[in-house]
Amino acid sequence: MAAGADAQAADMGFRVAQVHLQGASAYAQPEILQSVPVQLGQPILGLDLERVRLAVEGSGWVKSAKVVRLLPYTLVIAVEEKG
Repeated sequence: MAAGADAQAADMGFRVAQVHLQGASAYAQPEILQSVPVQLGQPILGLDLERVRLAVEGSGWVKSAKVVRLLPYTLVIAVEEKG
C-alpha cells in the first residue's frame, strides 16, 4: 500500500529533482555525491533517508551526515568532513 501512495505522490511531482550538498569542500563534493544512492526522478517520499545517510558516511571524506527532504523535490545532505 505504501508503494502505491509513493507512486501517486510521485505522479503529483514529489520526485527528486535536486540534491544539495552542504559542508563539503569543492574537492570532496564529486566523490561524496557519487556515494549518494539516489537517482534524479525517483520518488522522494519513498527514500530511505537512513540508507542515504549511511552511504554518504561511508565515503572516505565524511565524518557525519544529516539527510532531509525539502518537499516537493529537493534532497539536502549536510556533511561534516573528516579532519
